[in-house]
Amino acid sequence: MTVPNDDAPPKFWWRIKIACGAALIAIVVDQFIFHLLRDGLWLPITLGQAIAVTGGAITIYHHYILGKAGTNPALPDDLLVSGGLYRVLRHPMYAGDCILYLGLFVLAAKPLGLAVLLLGWLALTLQAKAEDRYLEARFGEKFNQWRQHSGLLLPGI
Repeated sequence: MTVPNDDAPPKFWWRIKIACGAALIAIVVDQFIFHLLRDGLWLPITLGQAIAVTGGAITIYHHYILGKAGTNPALPDDLLVSGGLYRVLRHPMYAGDCILYLGLFVLAAKPLGLAVLLLGWLALTLQAKAEDRYLEARFGEKFNQWRQHSGLLLPGI
């Protein structure tokens, strides 16, 4: 079954993941500027920064790879299975977002931040699965072969 080019995967969970990212950024801003939320667990700032920068770099690099390939992530014309982490992950940008969110949480480890982190990870996972269904309908057996040799957000998983 071929999916028309204008039939993009659903974006509900993508919107939730964006909201979670914004909420984590707001919690970090509060941690260092406003101090409205109660103090949480103290974790090394440098560790949070390193994790966040690593996750952001993974996301940006894989967005660059898609752009260089001329692929619109929402409506791909080709199934991209090589370059960067695409060899082992079907959604390396979402994996990078998961790492980025973890880094933001480490920067301001508060109970609210933990809830937002977990919701963000859930949203990223569910959006990746929704996009997998779209890619399977669009690319059929080619996608299924890639799925057998790649993880959703982690290699082998």
